[in-house]
Amino acid sequence: GGDERLEAMLGRMRVLDDDLSAASEVCDTLRESESSGPKSELTRLLDKMSVVVAGAVRGSPEGGDDAVARHISSLRSDLRGKDEALKRLSEAPRGEDQRRAAEELKNAYLRVERLSDMVEDARQGERRACDERDAARRELSRSRGAAAPGSSGGGSGQGSPINGSPVAAVGGGSPGESRRITDMQQRLLQAEKEKGVMHMRQAEAERERGAMERQVKQAEDQAVQRQMRMQELEKEVEALRERLAAAEGGAPPEDPNKEYTSRLFEAVMEEKQALEDAMTEARDEKRFLDRCLTDARSDIADLEKAHEETQRQLHEEQLRSAKMDGKLQAAQTRLVAMEREIAGRREESEGMEDEVRRLRQSLLDAGEGMHAETSSLHSQLKKQQQEAEELRRARDALQERFSSTAARLEEEVSSLRETIHQKERALGTMSETLSSKEAAIQQMQNKMGV
Repeated sequence: GGDERLEAMLGRMRVLDDDLSAASEVCDTLRESESSGPKSELTRLLDKMSVVVAGAVRGSPEGGDDAVARHISSLRSDLRGKDEALKRLSEAPRGEDQRRAAEELKNAYLRVERLSDMVEDARQGERRACDERDAARRELSRSRGAAAPGSSGGGSGQGSPINGSPVAAVGGGSPGESRRITDMQQRLLQAEKEKGVMHMRQAEAERERGAMERQVKQAEDQAVQRQMRMQELEKEVEALRERLAAAEGGAPPEDPNKEYTSRLFEAVMEEKQALEDAMTEARDEKRFLDRCLTDARSDIADLEKAHEETQRQLHEEQLRSAKMDGKLQAAQTRLVAMEREIAGRREESEGMEDEVRRLRQSLLDAGEGMHAETSSLHSQLKKQQQEAEELRRARDALQERFSSTAARLEEEVSSLRETIHQKERALGTMSETLSSKEAAIQQMQNKMGV
């Protein structure tokens, strides 16, 4: 794989070198025909050189690297996207009213979001509890399936004591069964803890909802009080108007209290204006409170629906828990029966220990006969180890040779890249010289009237 990548890189370098050589030839041709060549030939050569240089830079099939072209294209698209985003940001409205309204909306819905998060946490707790219960149910089913063949396979374990001790054959399933039952009990306890946490979160959500309802009720009471205050103020204004009309209608023209009545009228009018301003402000605040009350009621309705769903899921979870408790009691009863059966089989196993000792002695006798075979196997193992060591040395030598070859190829690639950079710089210098000479030719043609 490394050799193929190096060959591909060298191929690209060769293509670039060929393109730069073609560009150099074009520049040499231009330099030779600069004074005598016609304008069409000069234009054709310039076009050819531009195509070659563009291919070397852009990564076209004539020469260059496709990755460079893709990178440049992606940079240009990113720049265009950033320019459009800046233009949209510069054209977006930045009114103080919008920012203030957004902040008010955020402050108004902060409690509702927290309640929603708490309800979501409670639902997640319920889902985790359901998962734990399902896992415990599956574990119980597996334990029952494993216990059935264990109880029916005792006779075969006694009839074939060669594979091991009868104690292990008979009692091997019971410790695993008890561990599975214990794990299931622990999972059930964990599920109960999760359910308790869920109940606590649900109670906290209920408290938050009660606080929200109290705030809404308080806002309604304040709105009613302000409405009553506005009505009282309107009644006072009407009474002042009646008093003013009575004072103006009953006083004679030469009454000395006319000046006092006029001042009283002005004071009443000022108070009336102030009351009207207060009423306008109270109406605006009442409309704002009505909107907040409508939003809060809709949020409370959503929370009540979520609470009902949570209560339903909790009831279903309680039913599942009751079923699991019944299954757990049945499993514990079966465990007691299995322990009694294990005790009986353990008594039978004590009578078979003598046979186990005899079999062990026969195995020791057979082991003496296998010692010679073990020695021969040891000698074969040593021989294979020596062969493996020789193969390891050969592999290390191959790795060293590959590393030296890779380093040499990297040095060649670096030198080729340096040569390419030098040729690119020379090509840029020749392009500048060509441009200046073309400008001089154009000036000479203009002077000569061509």
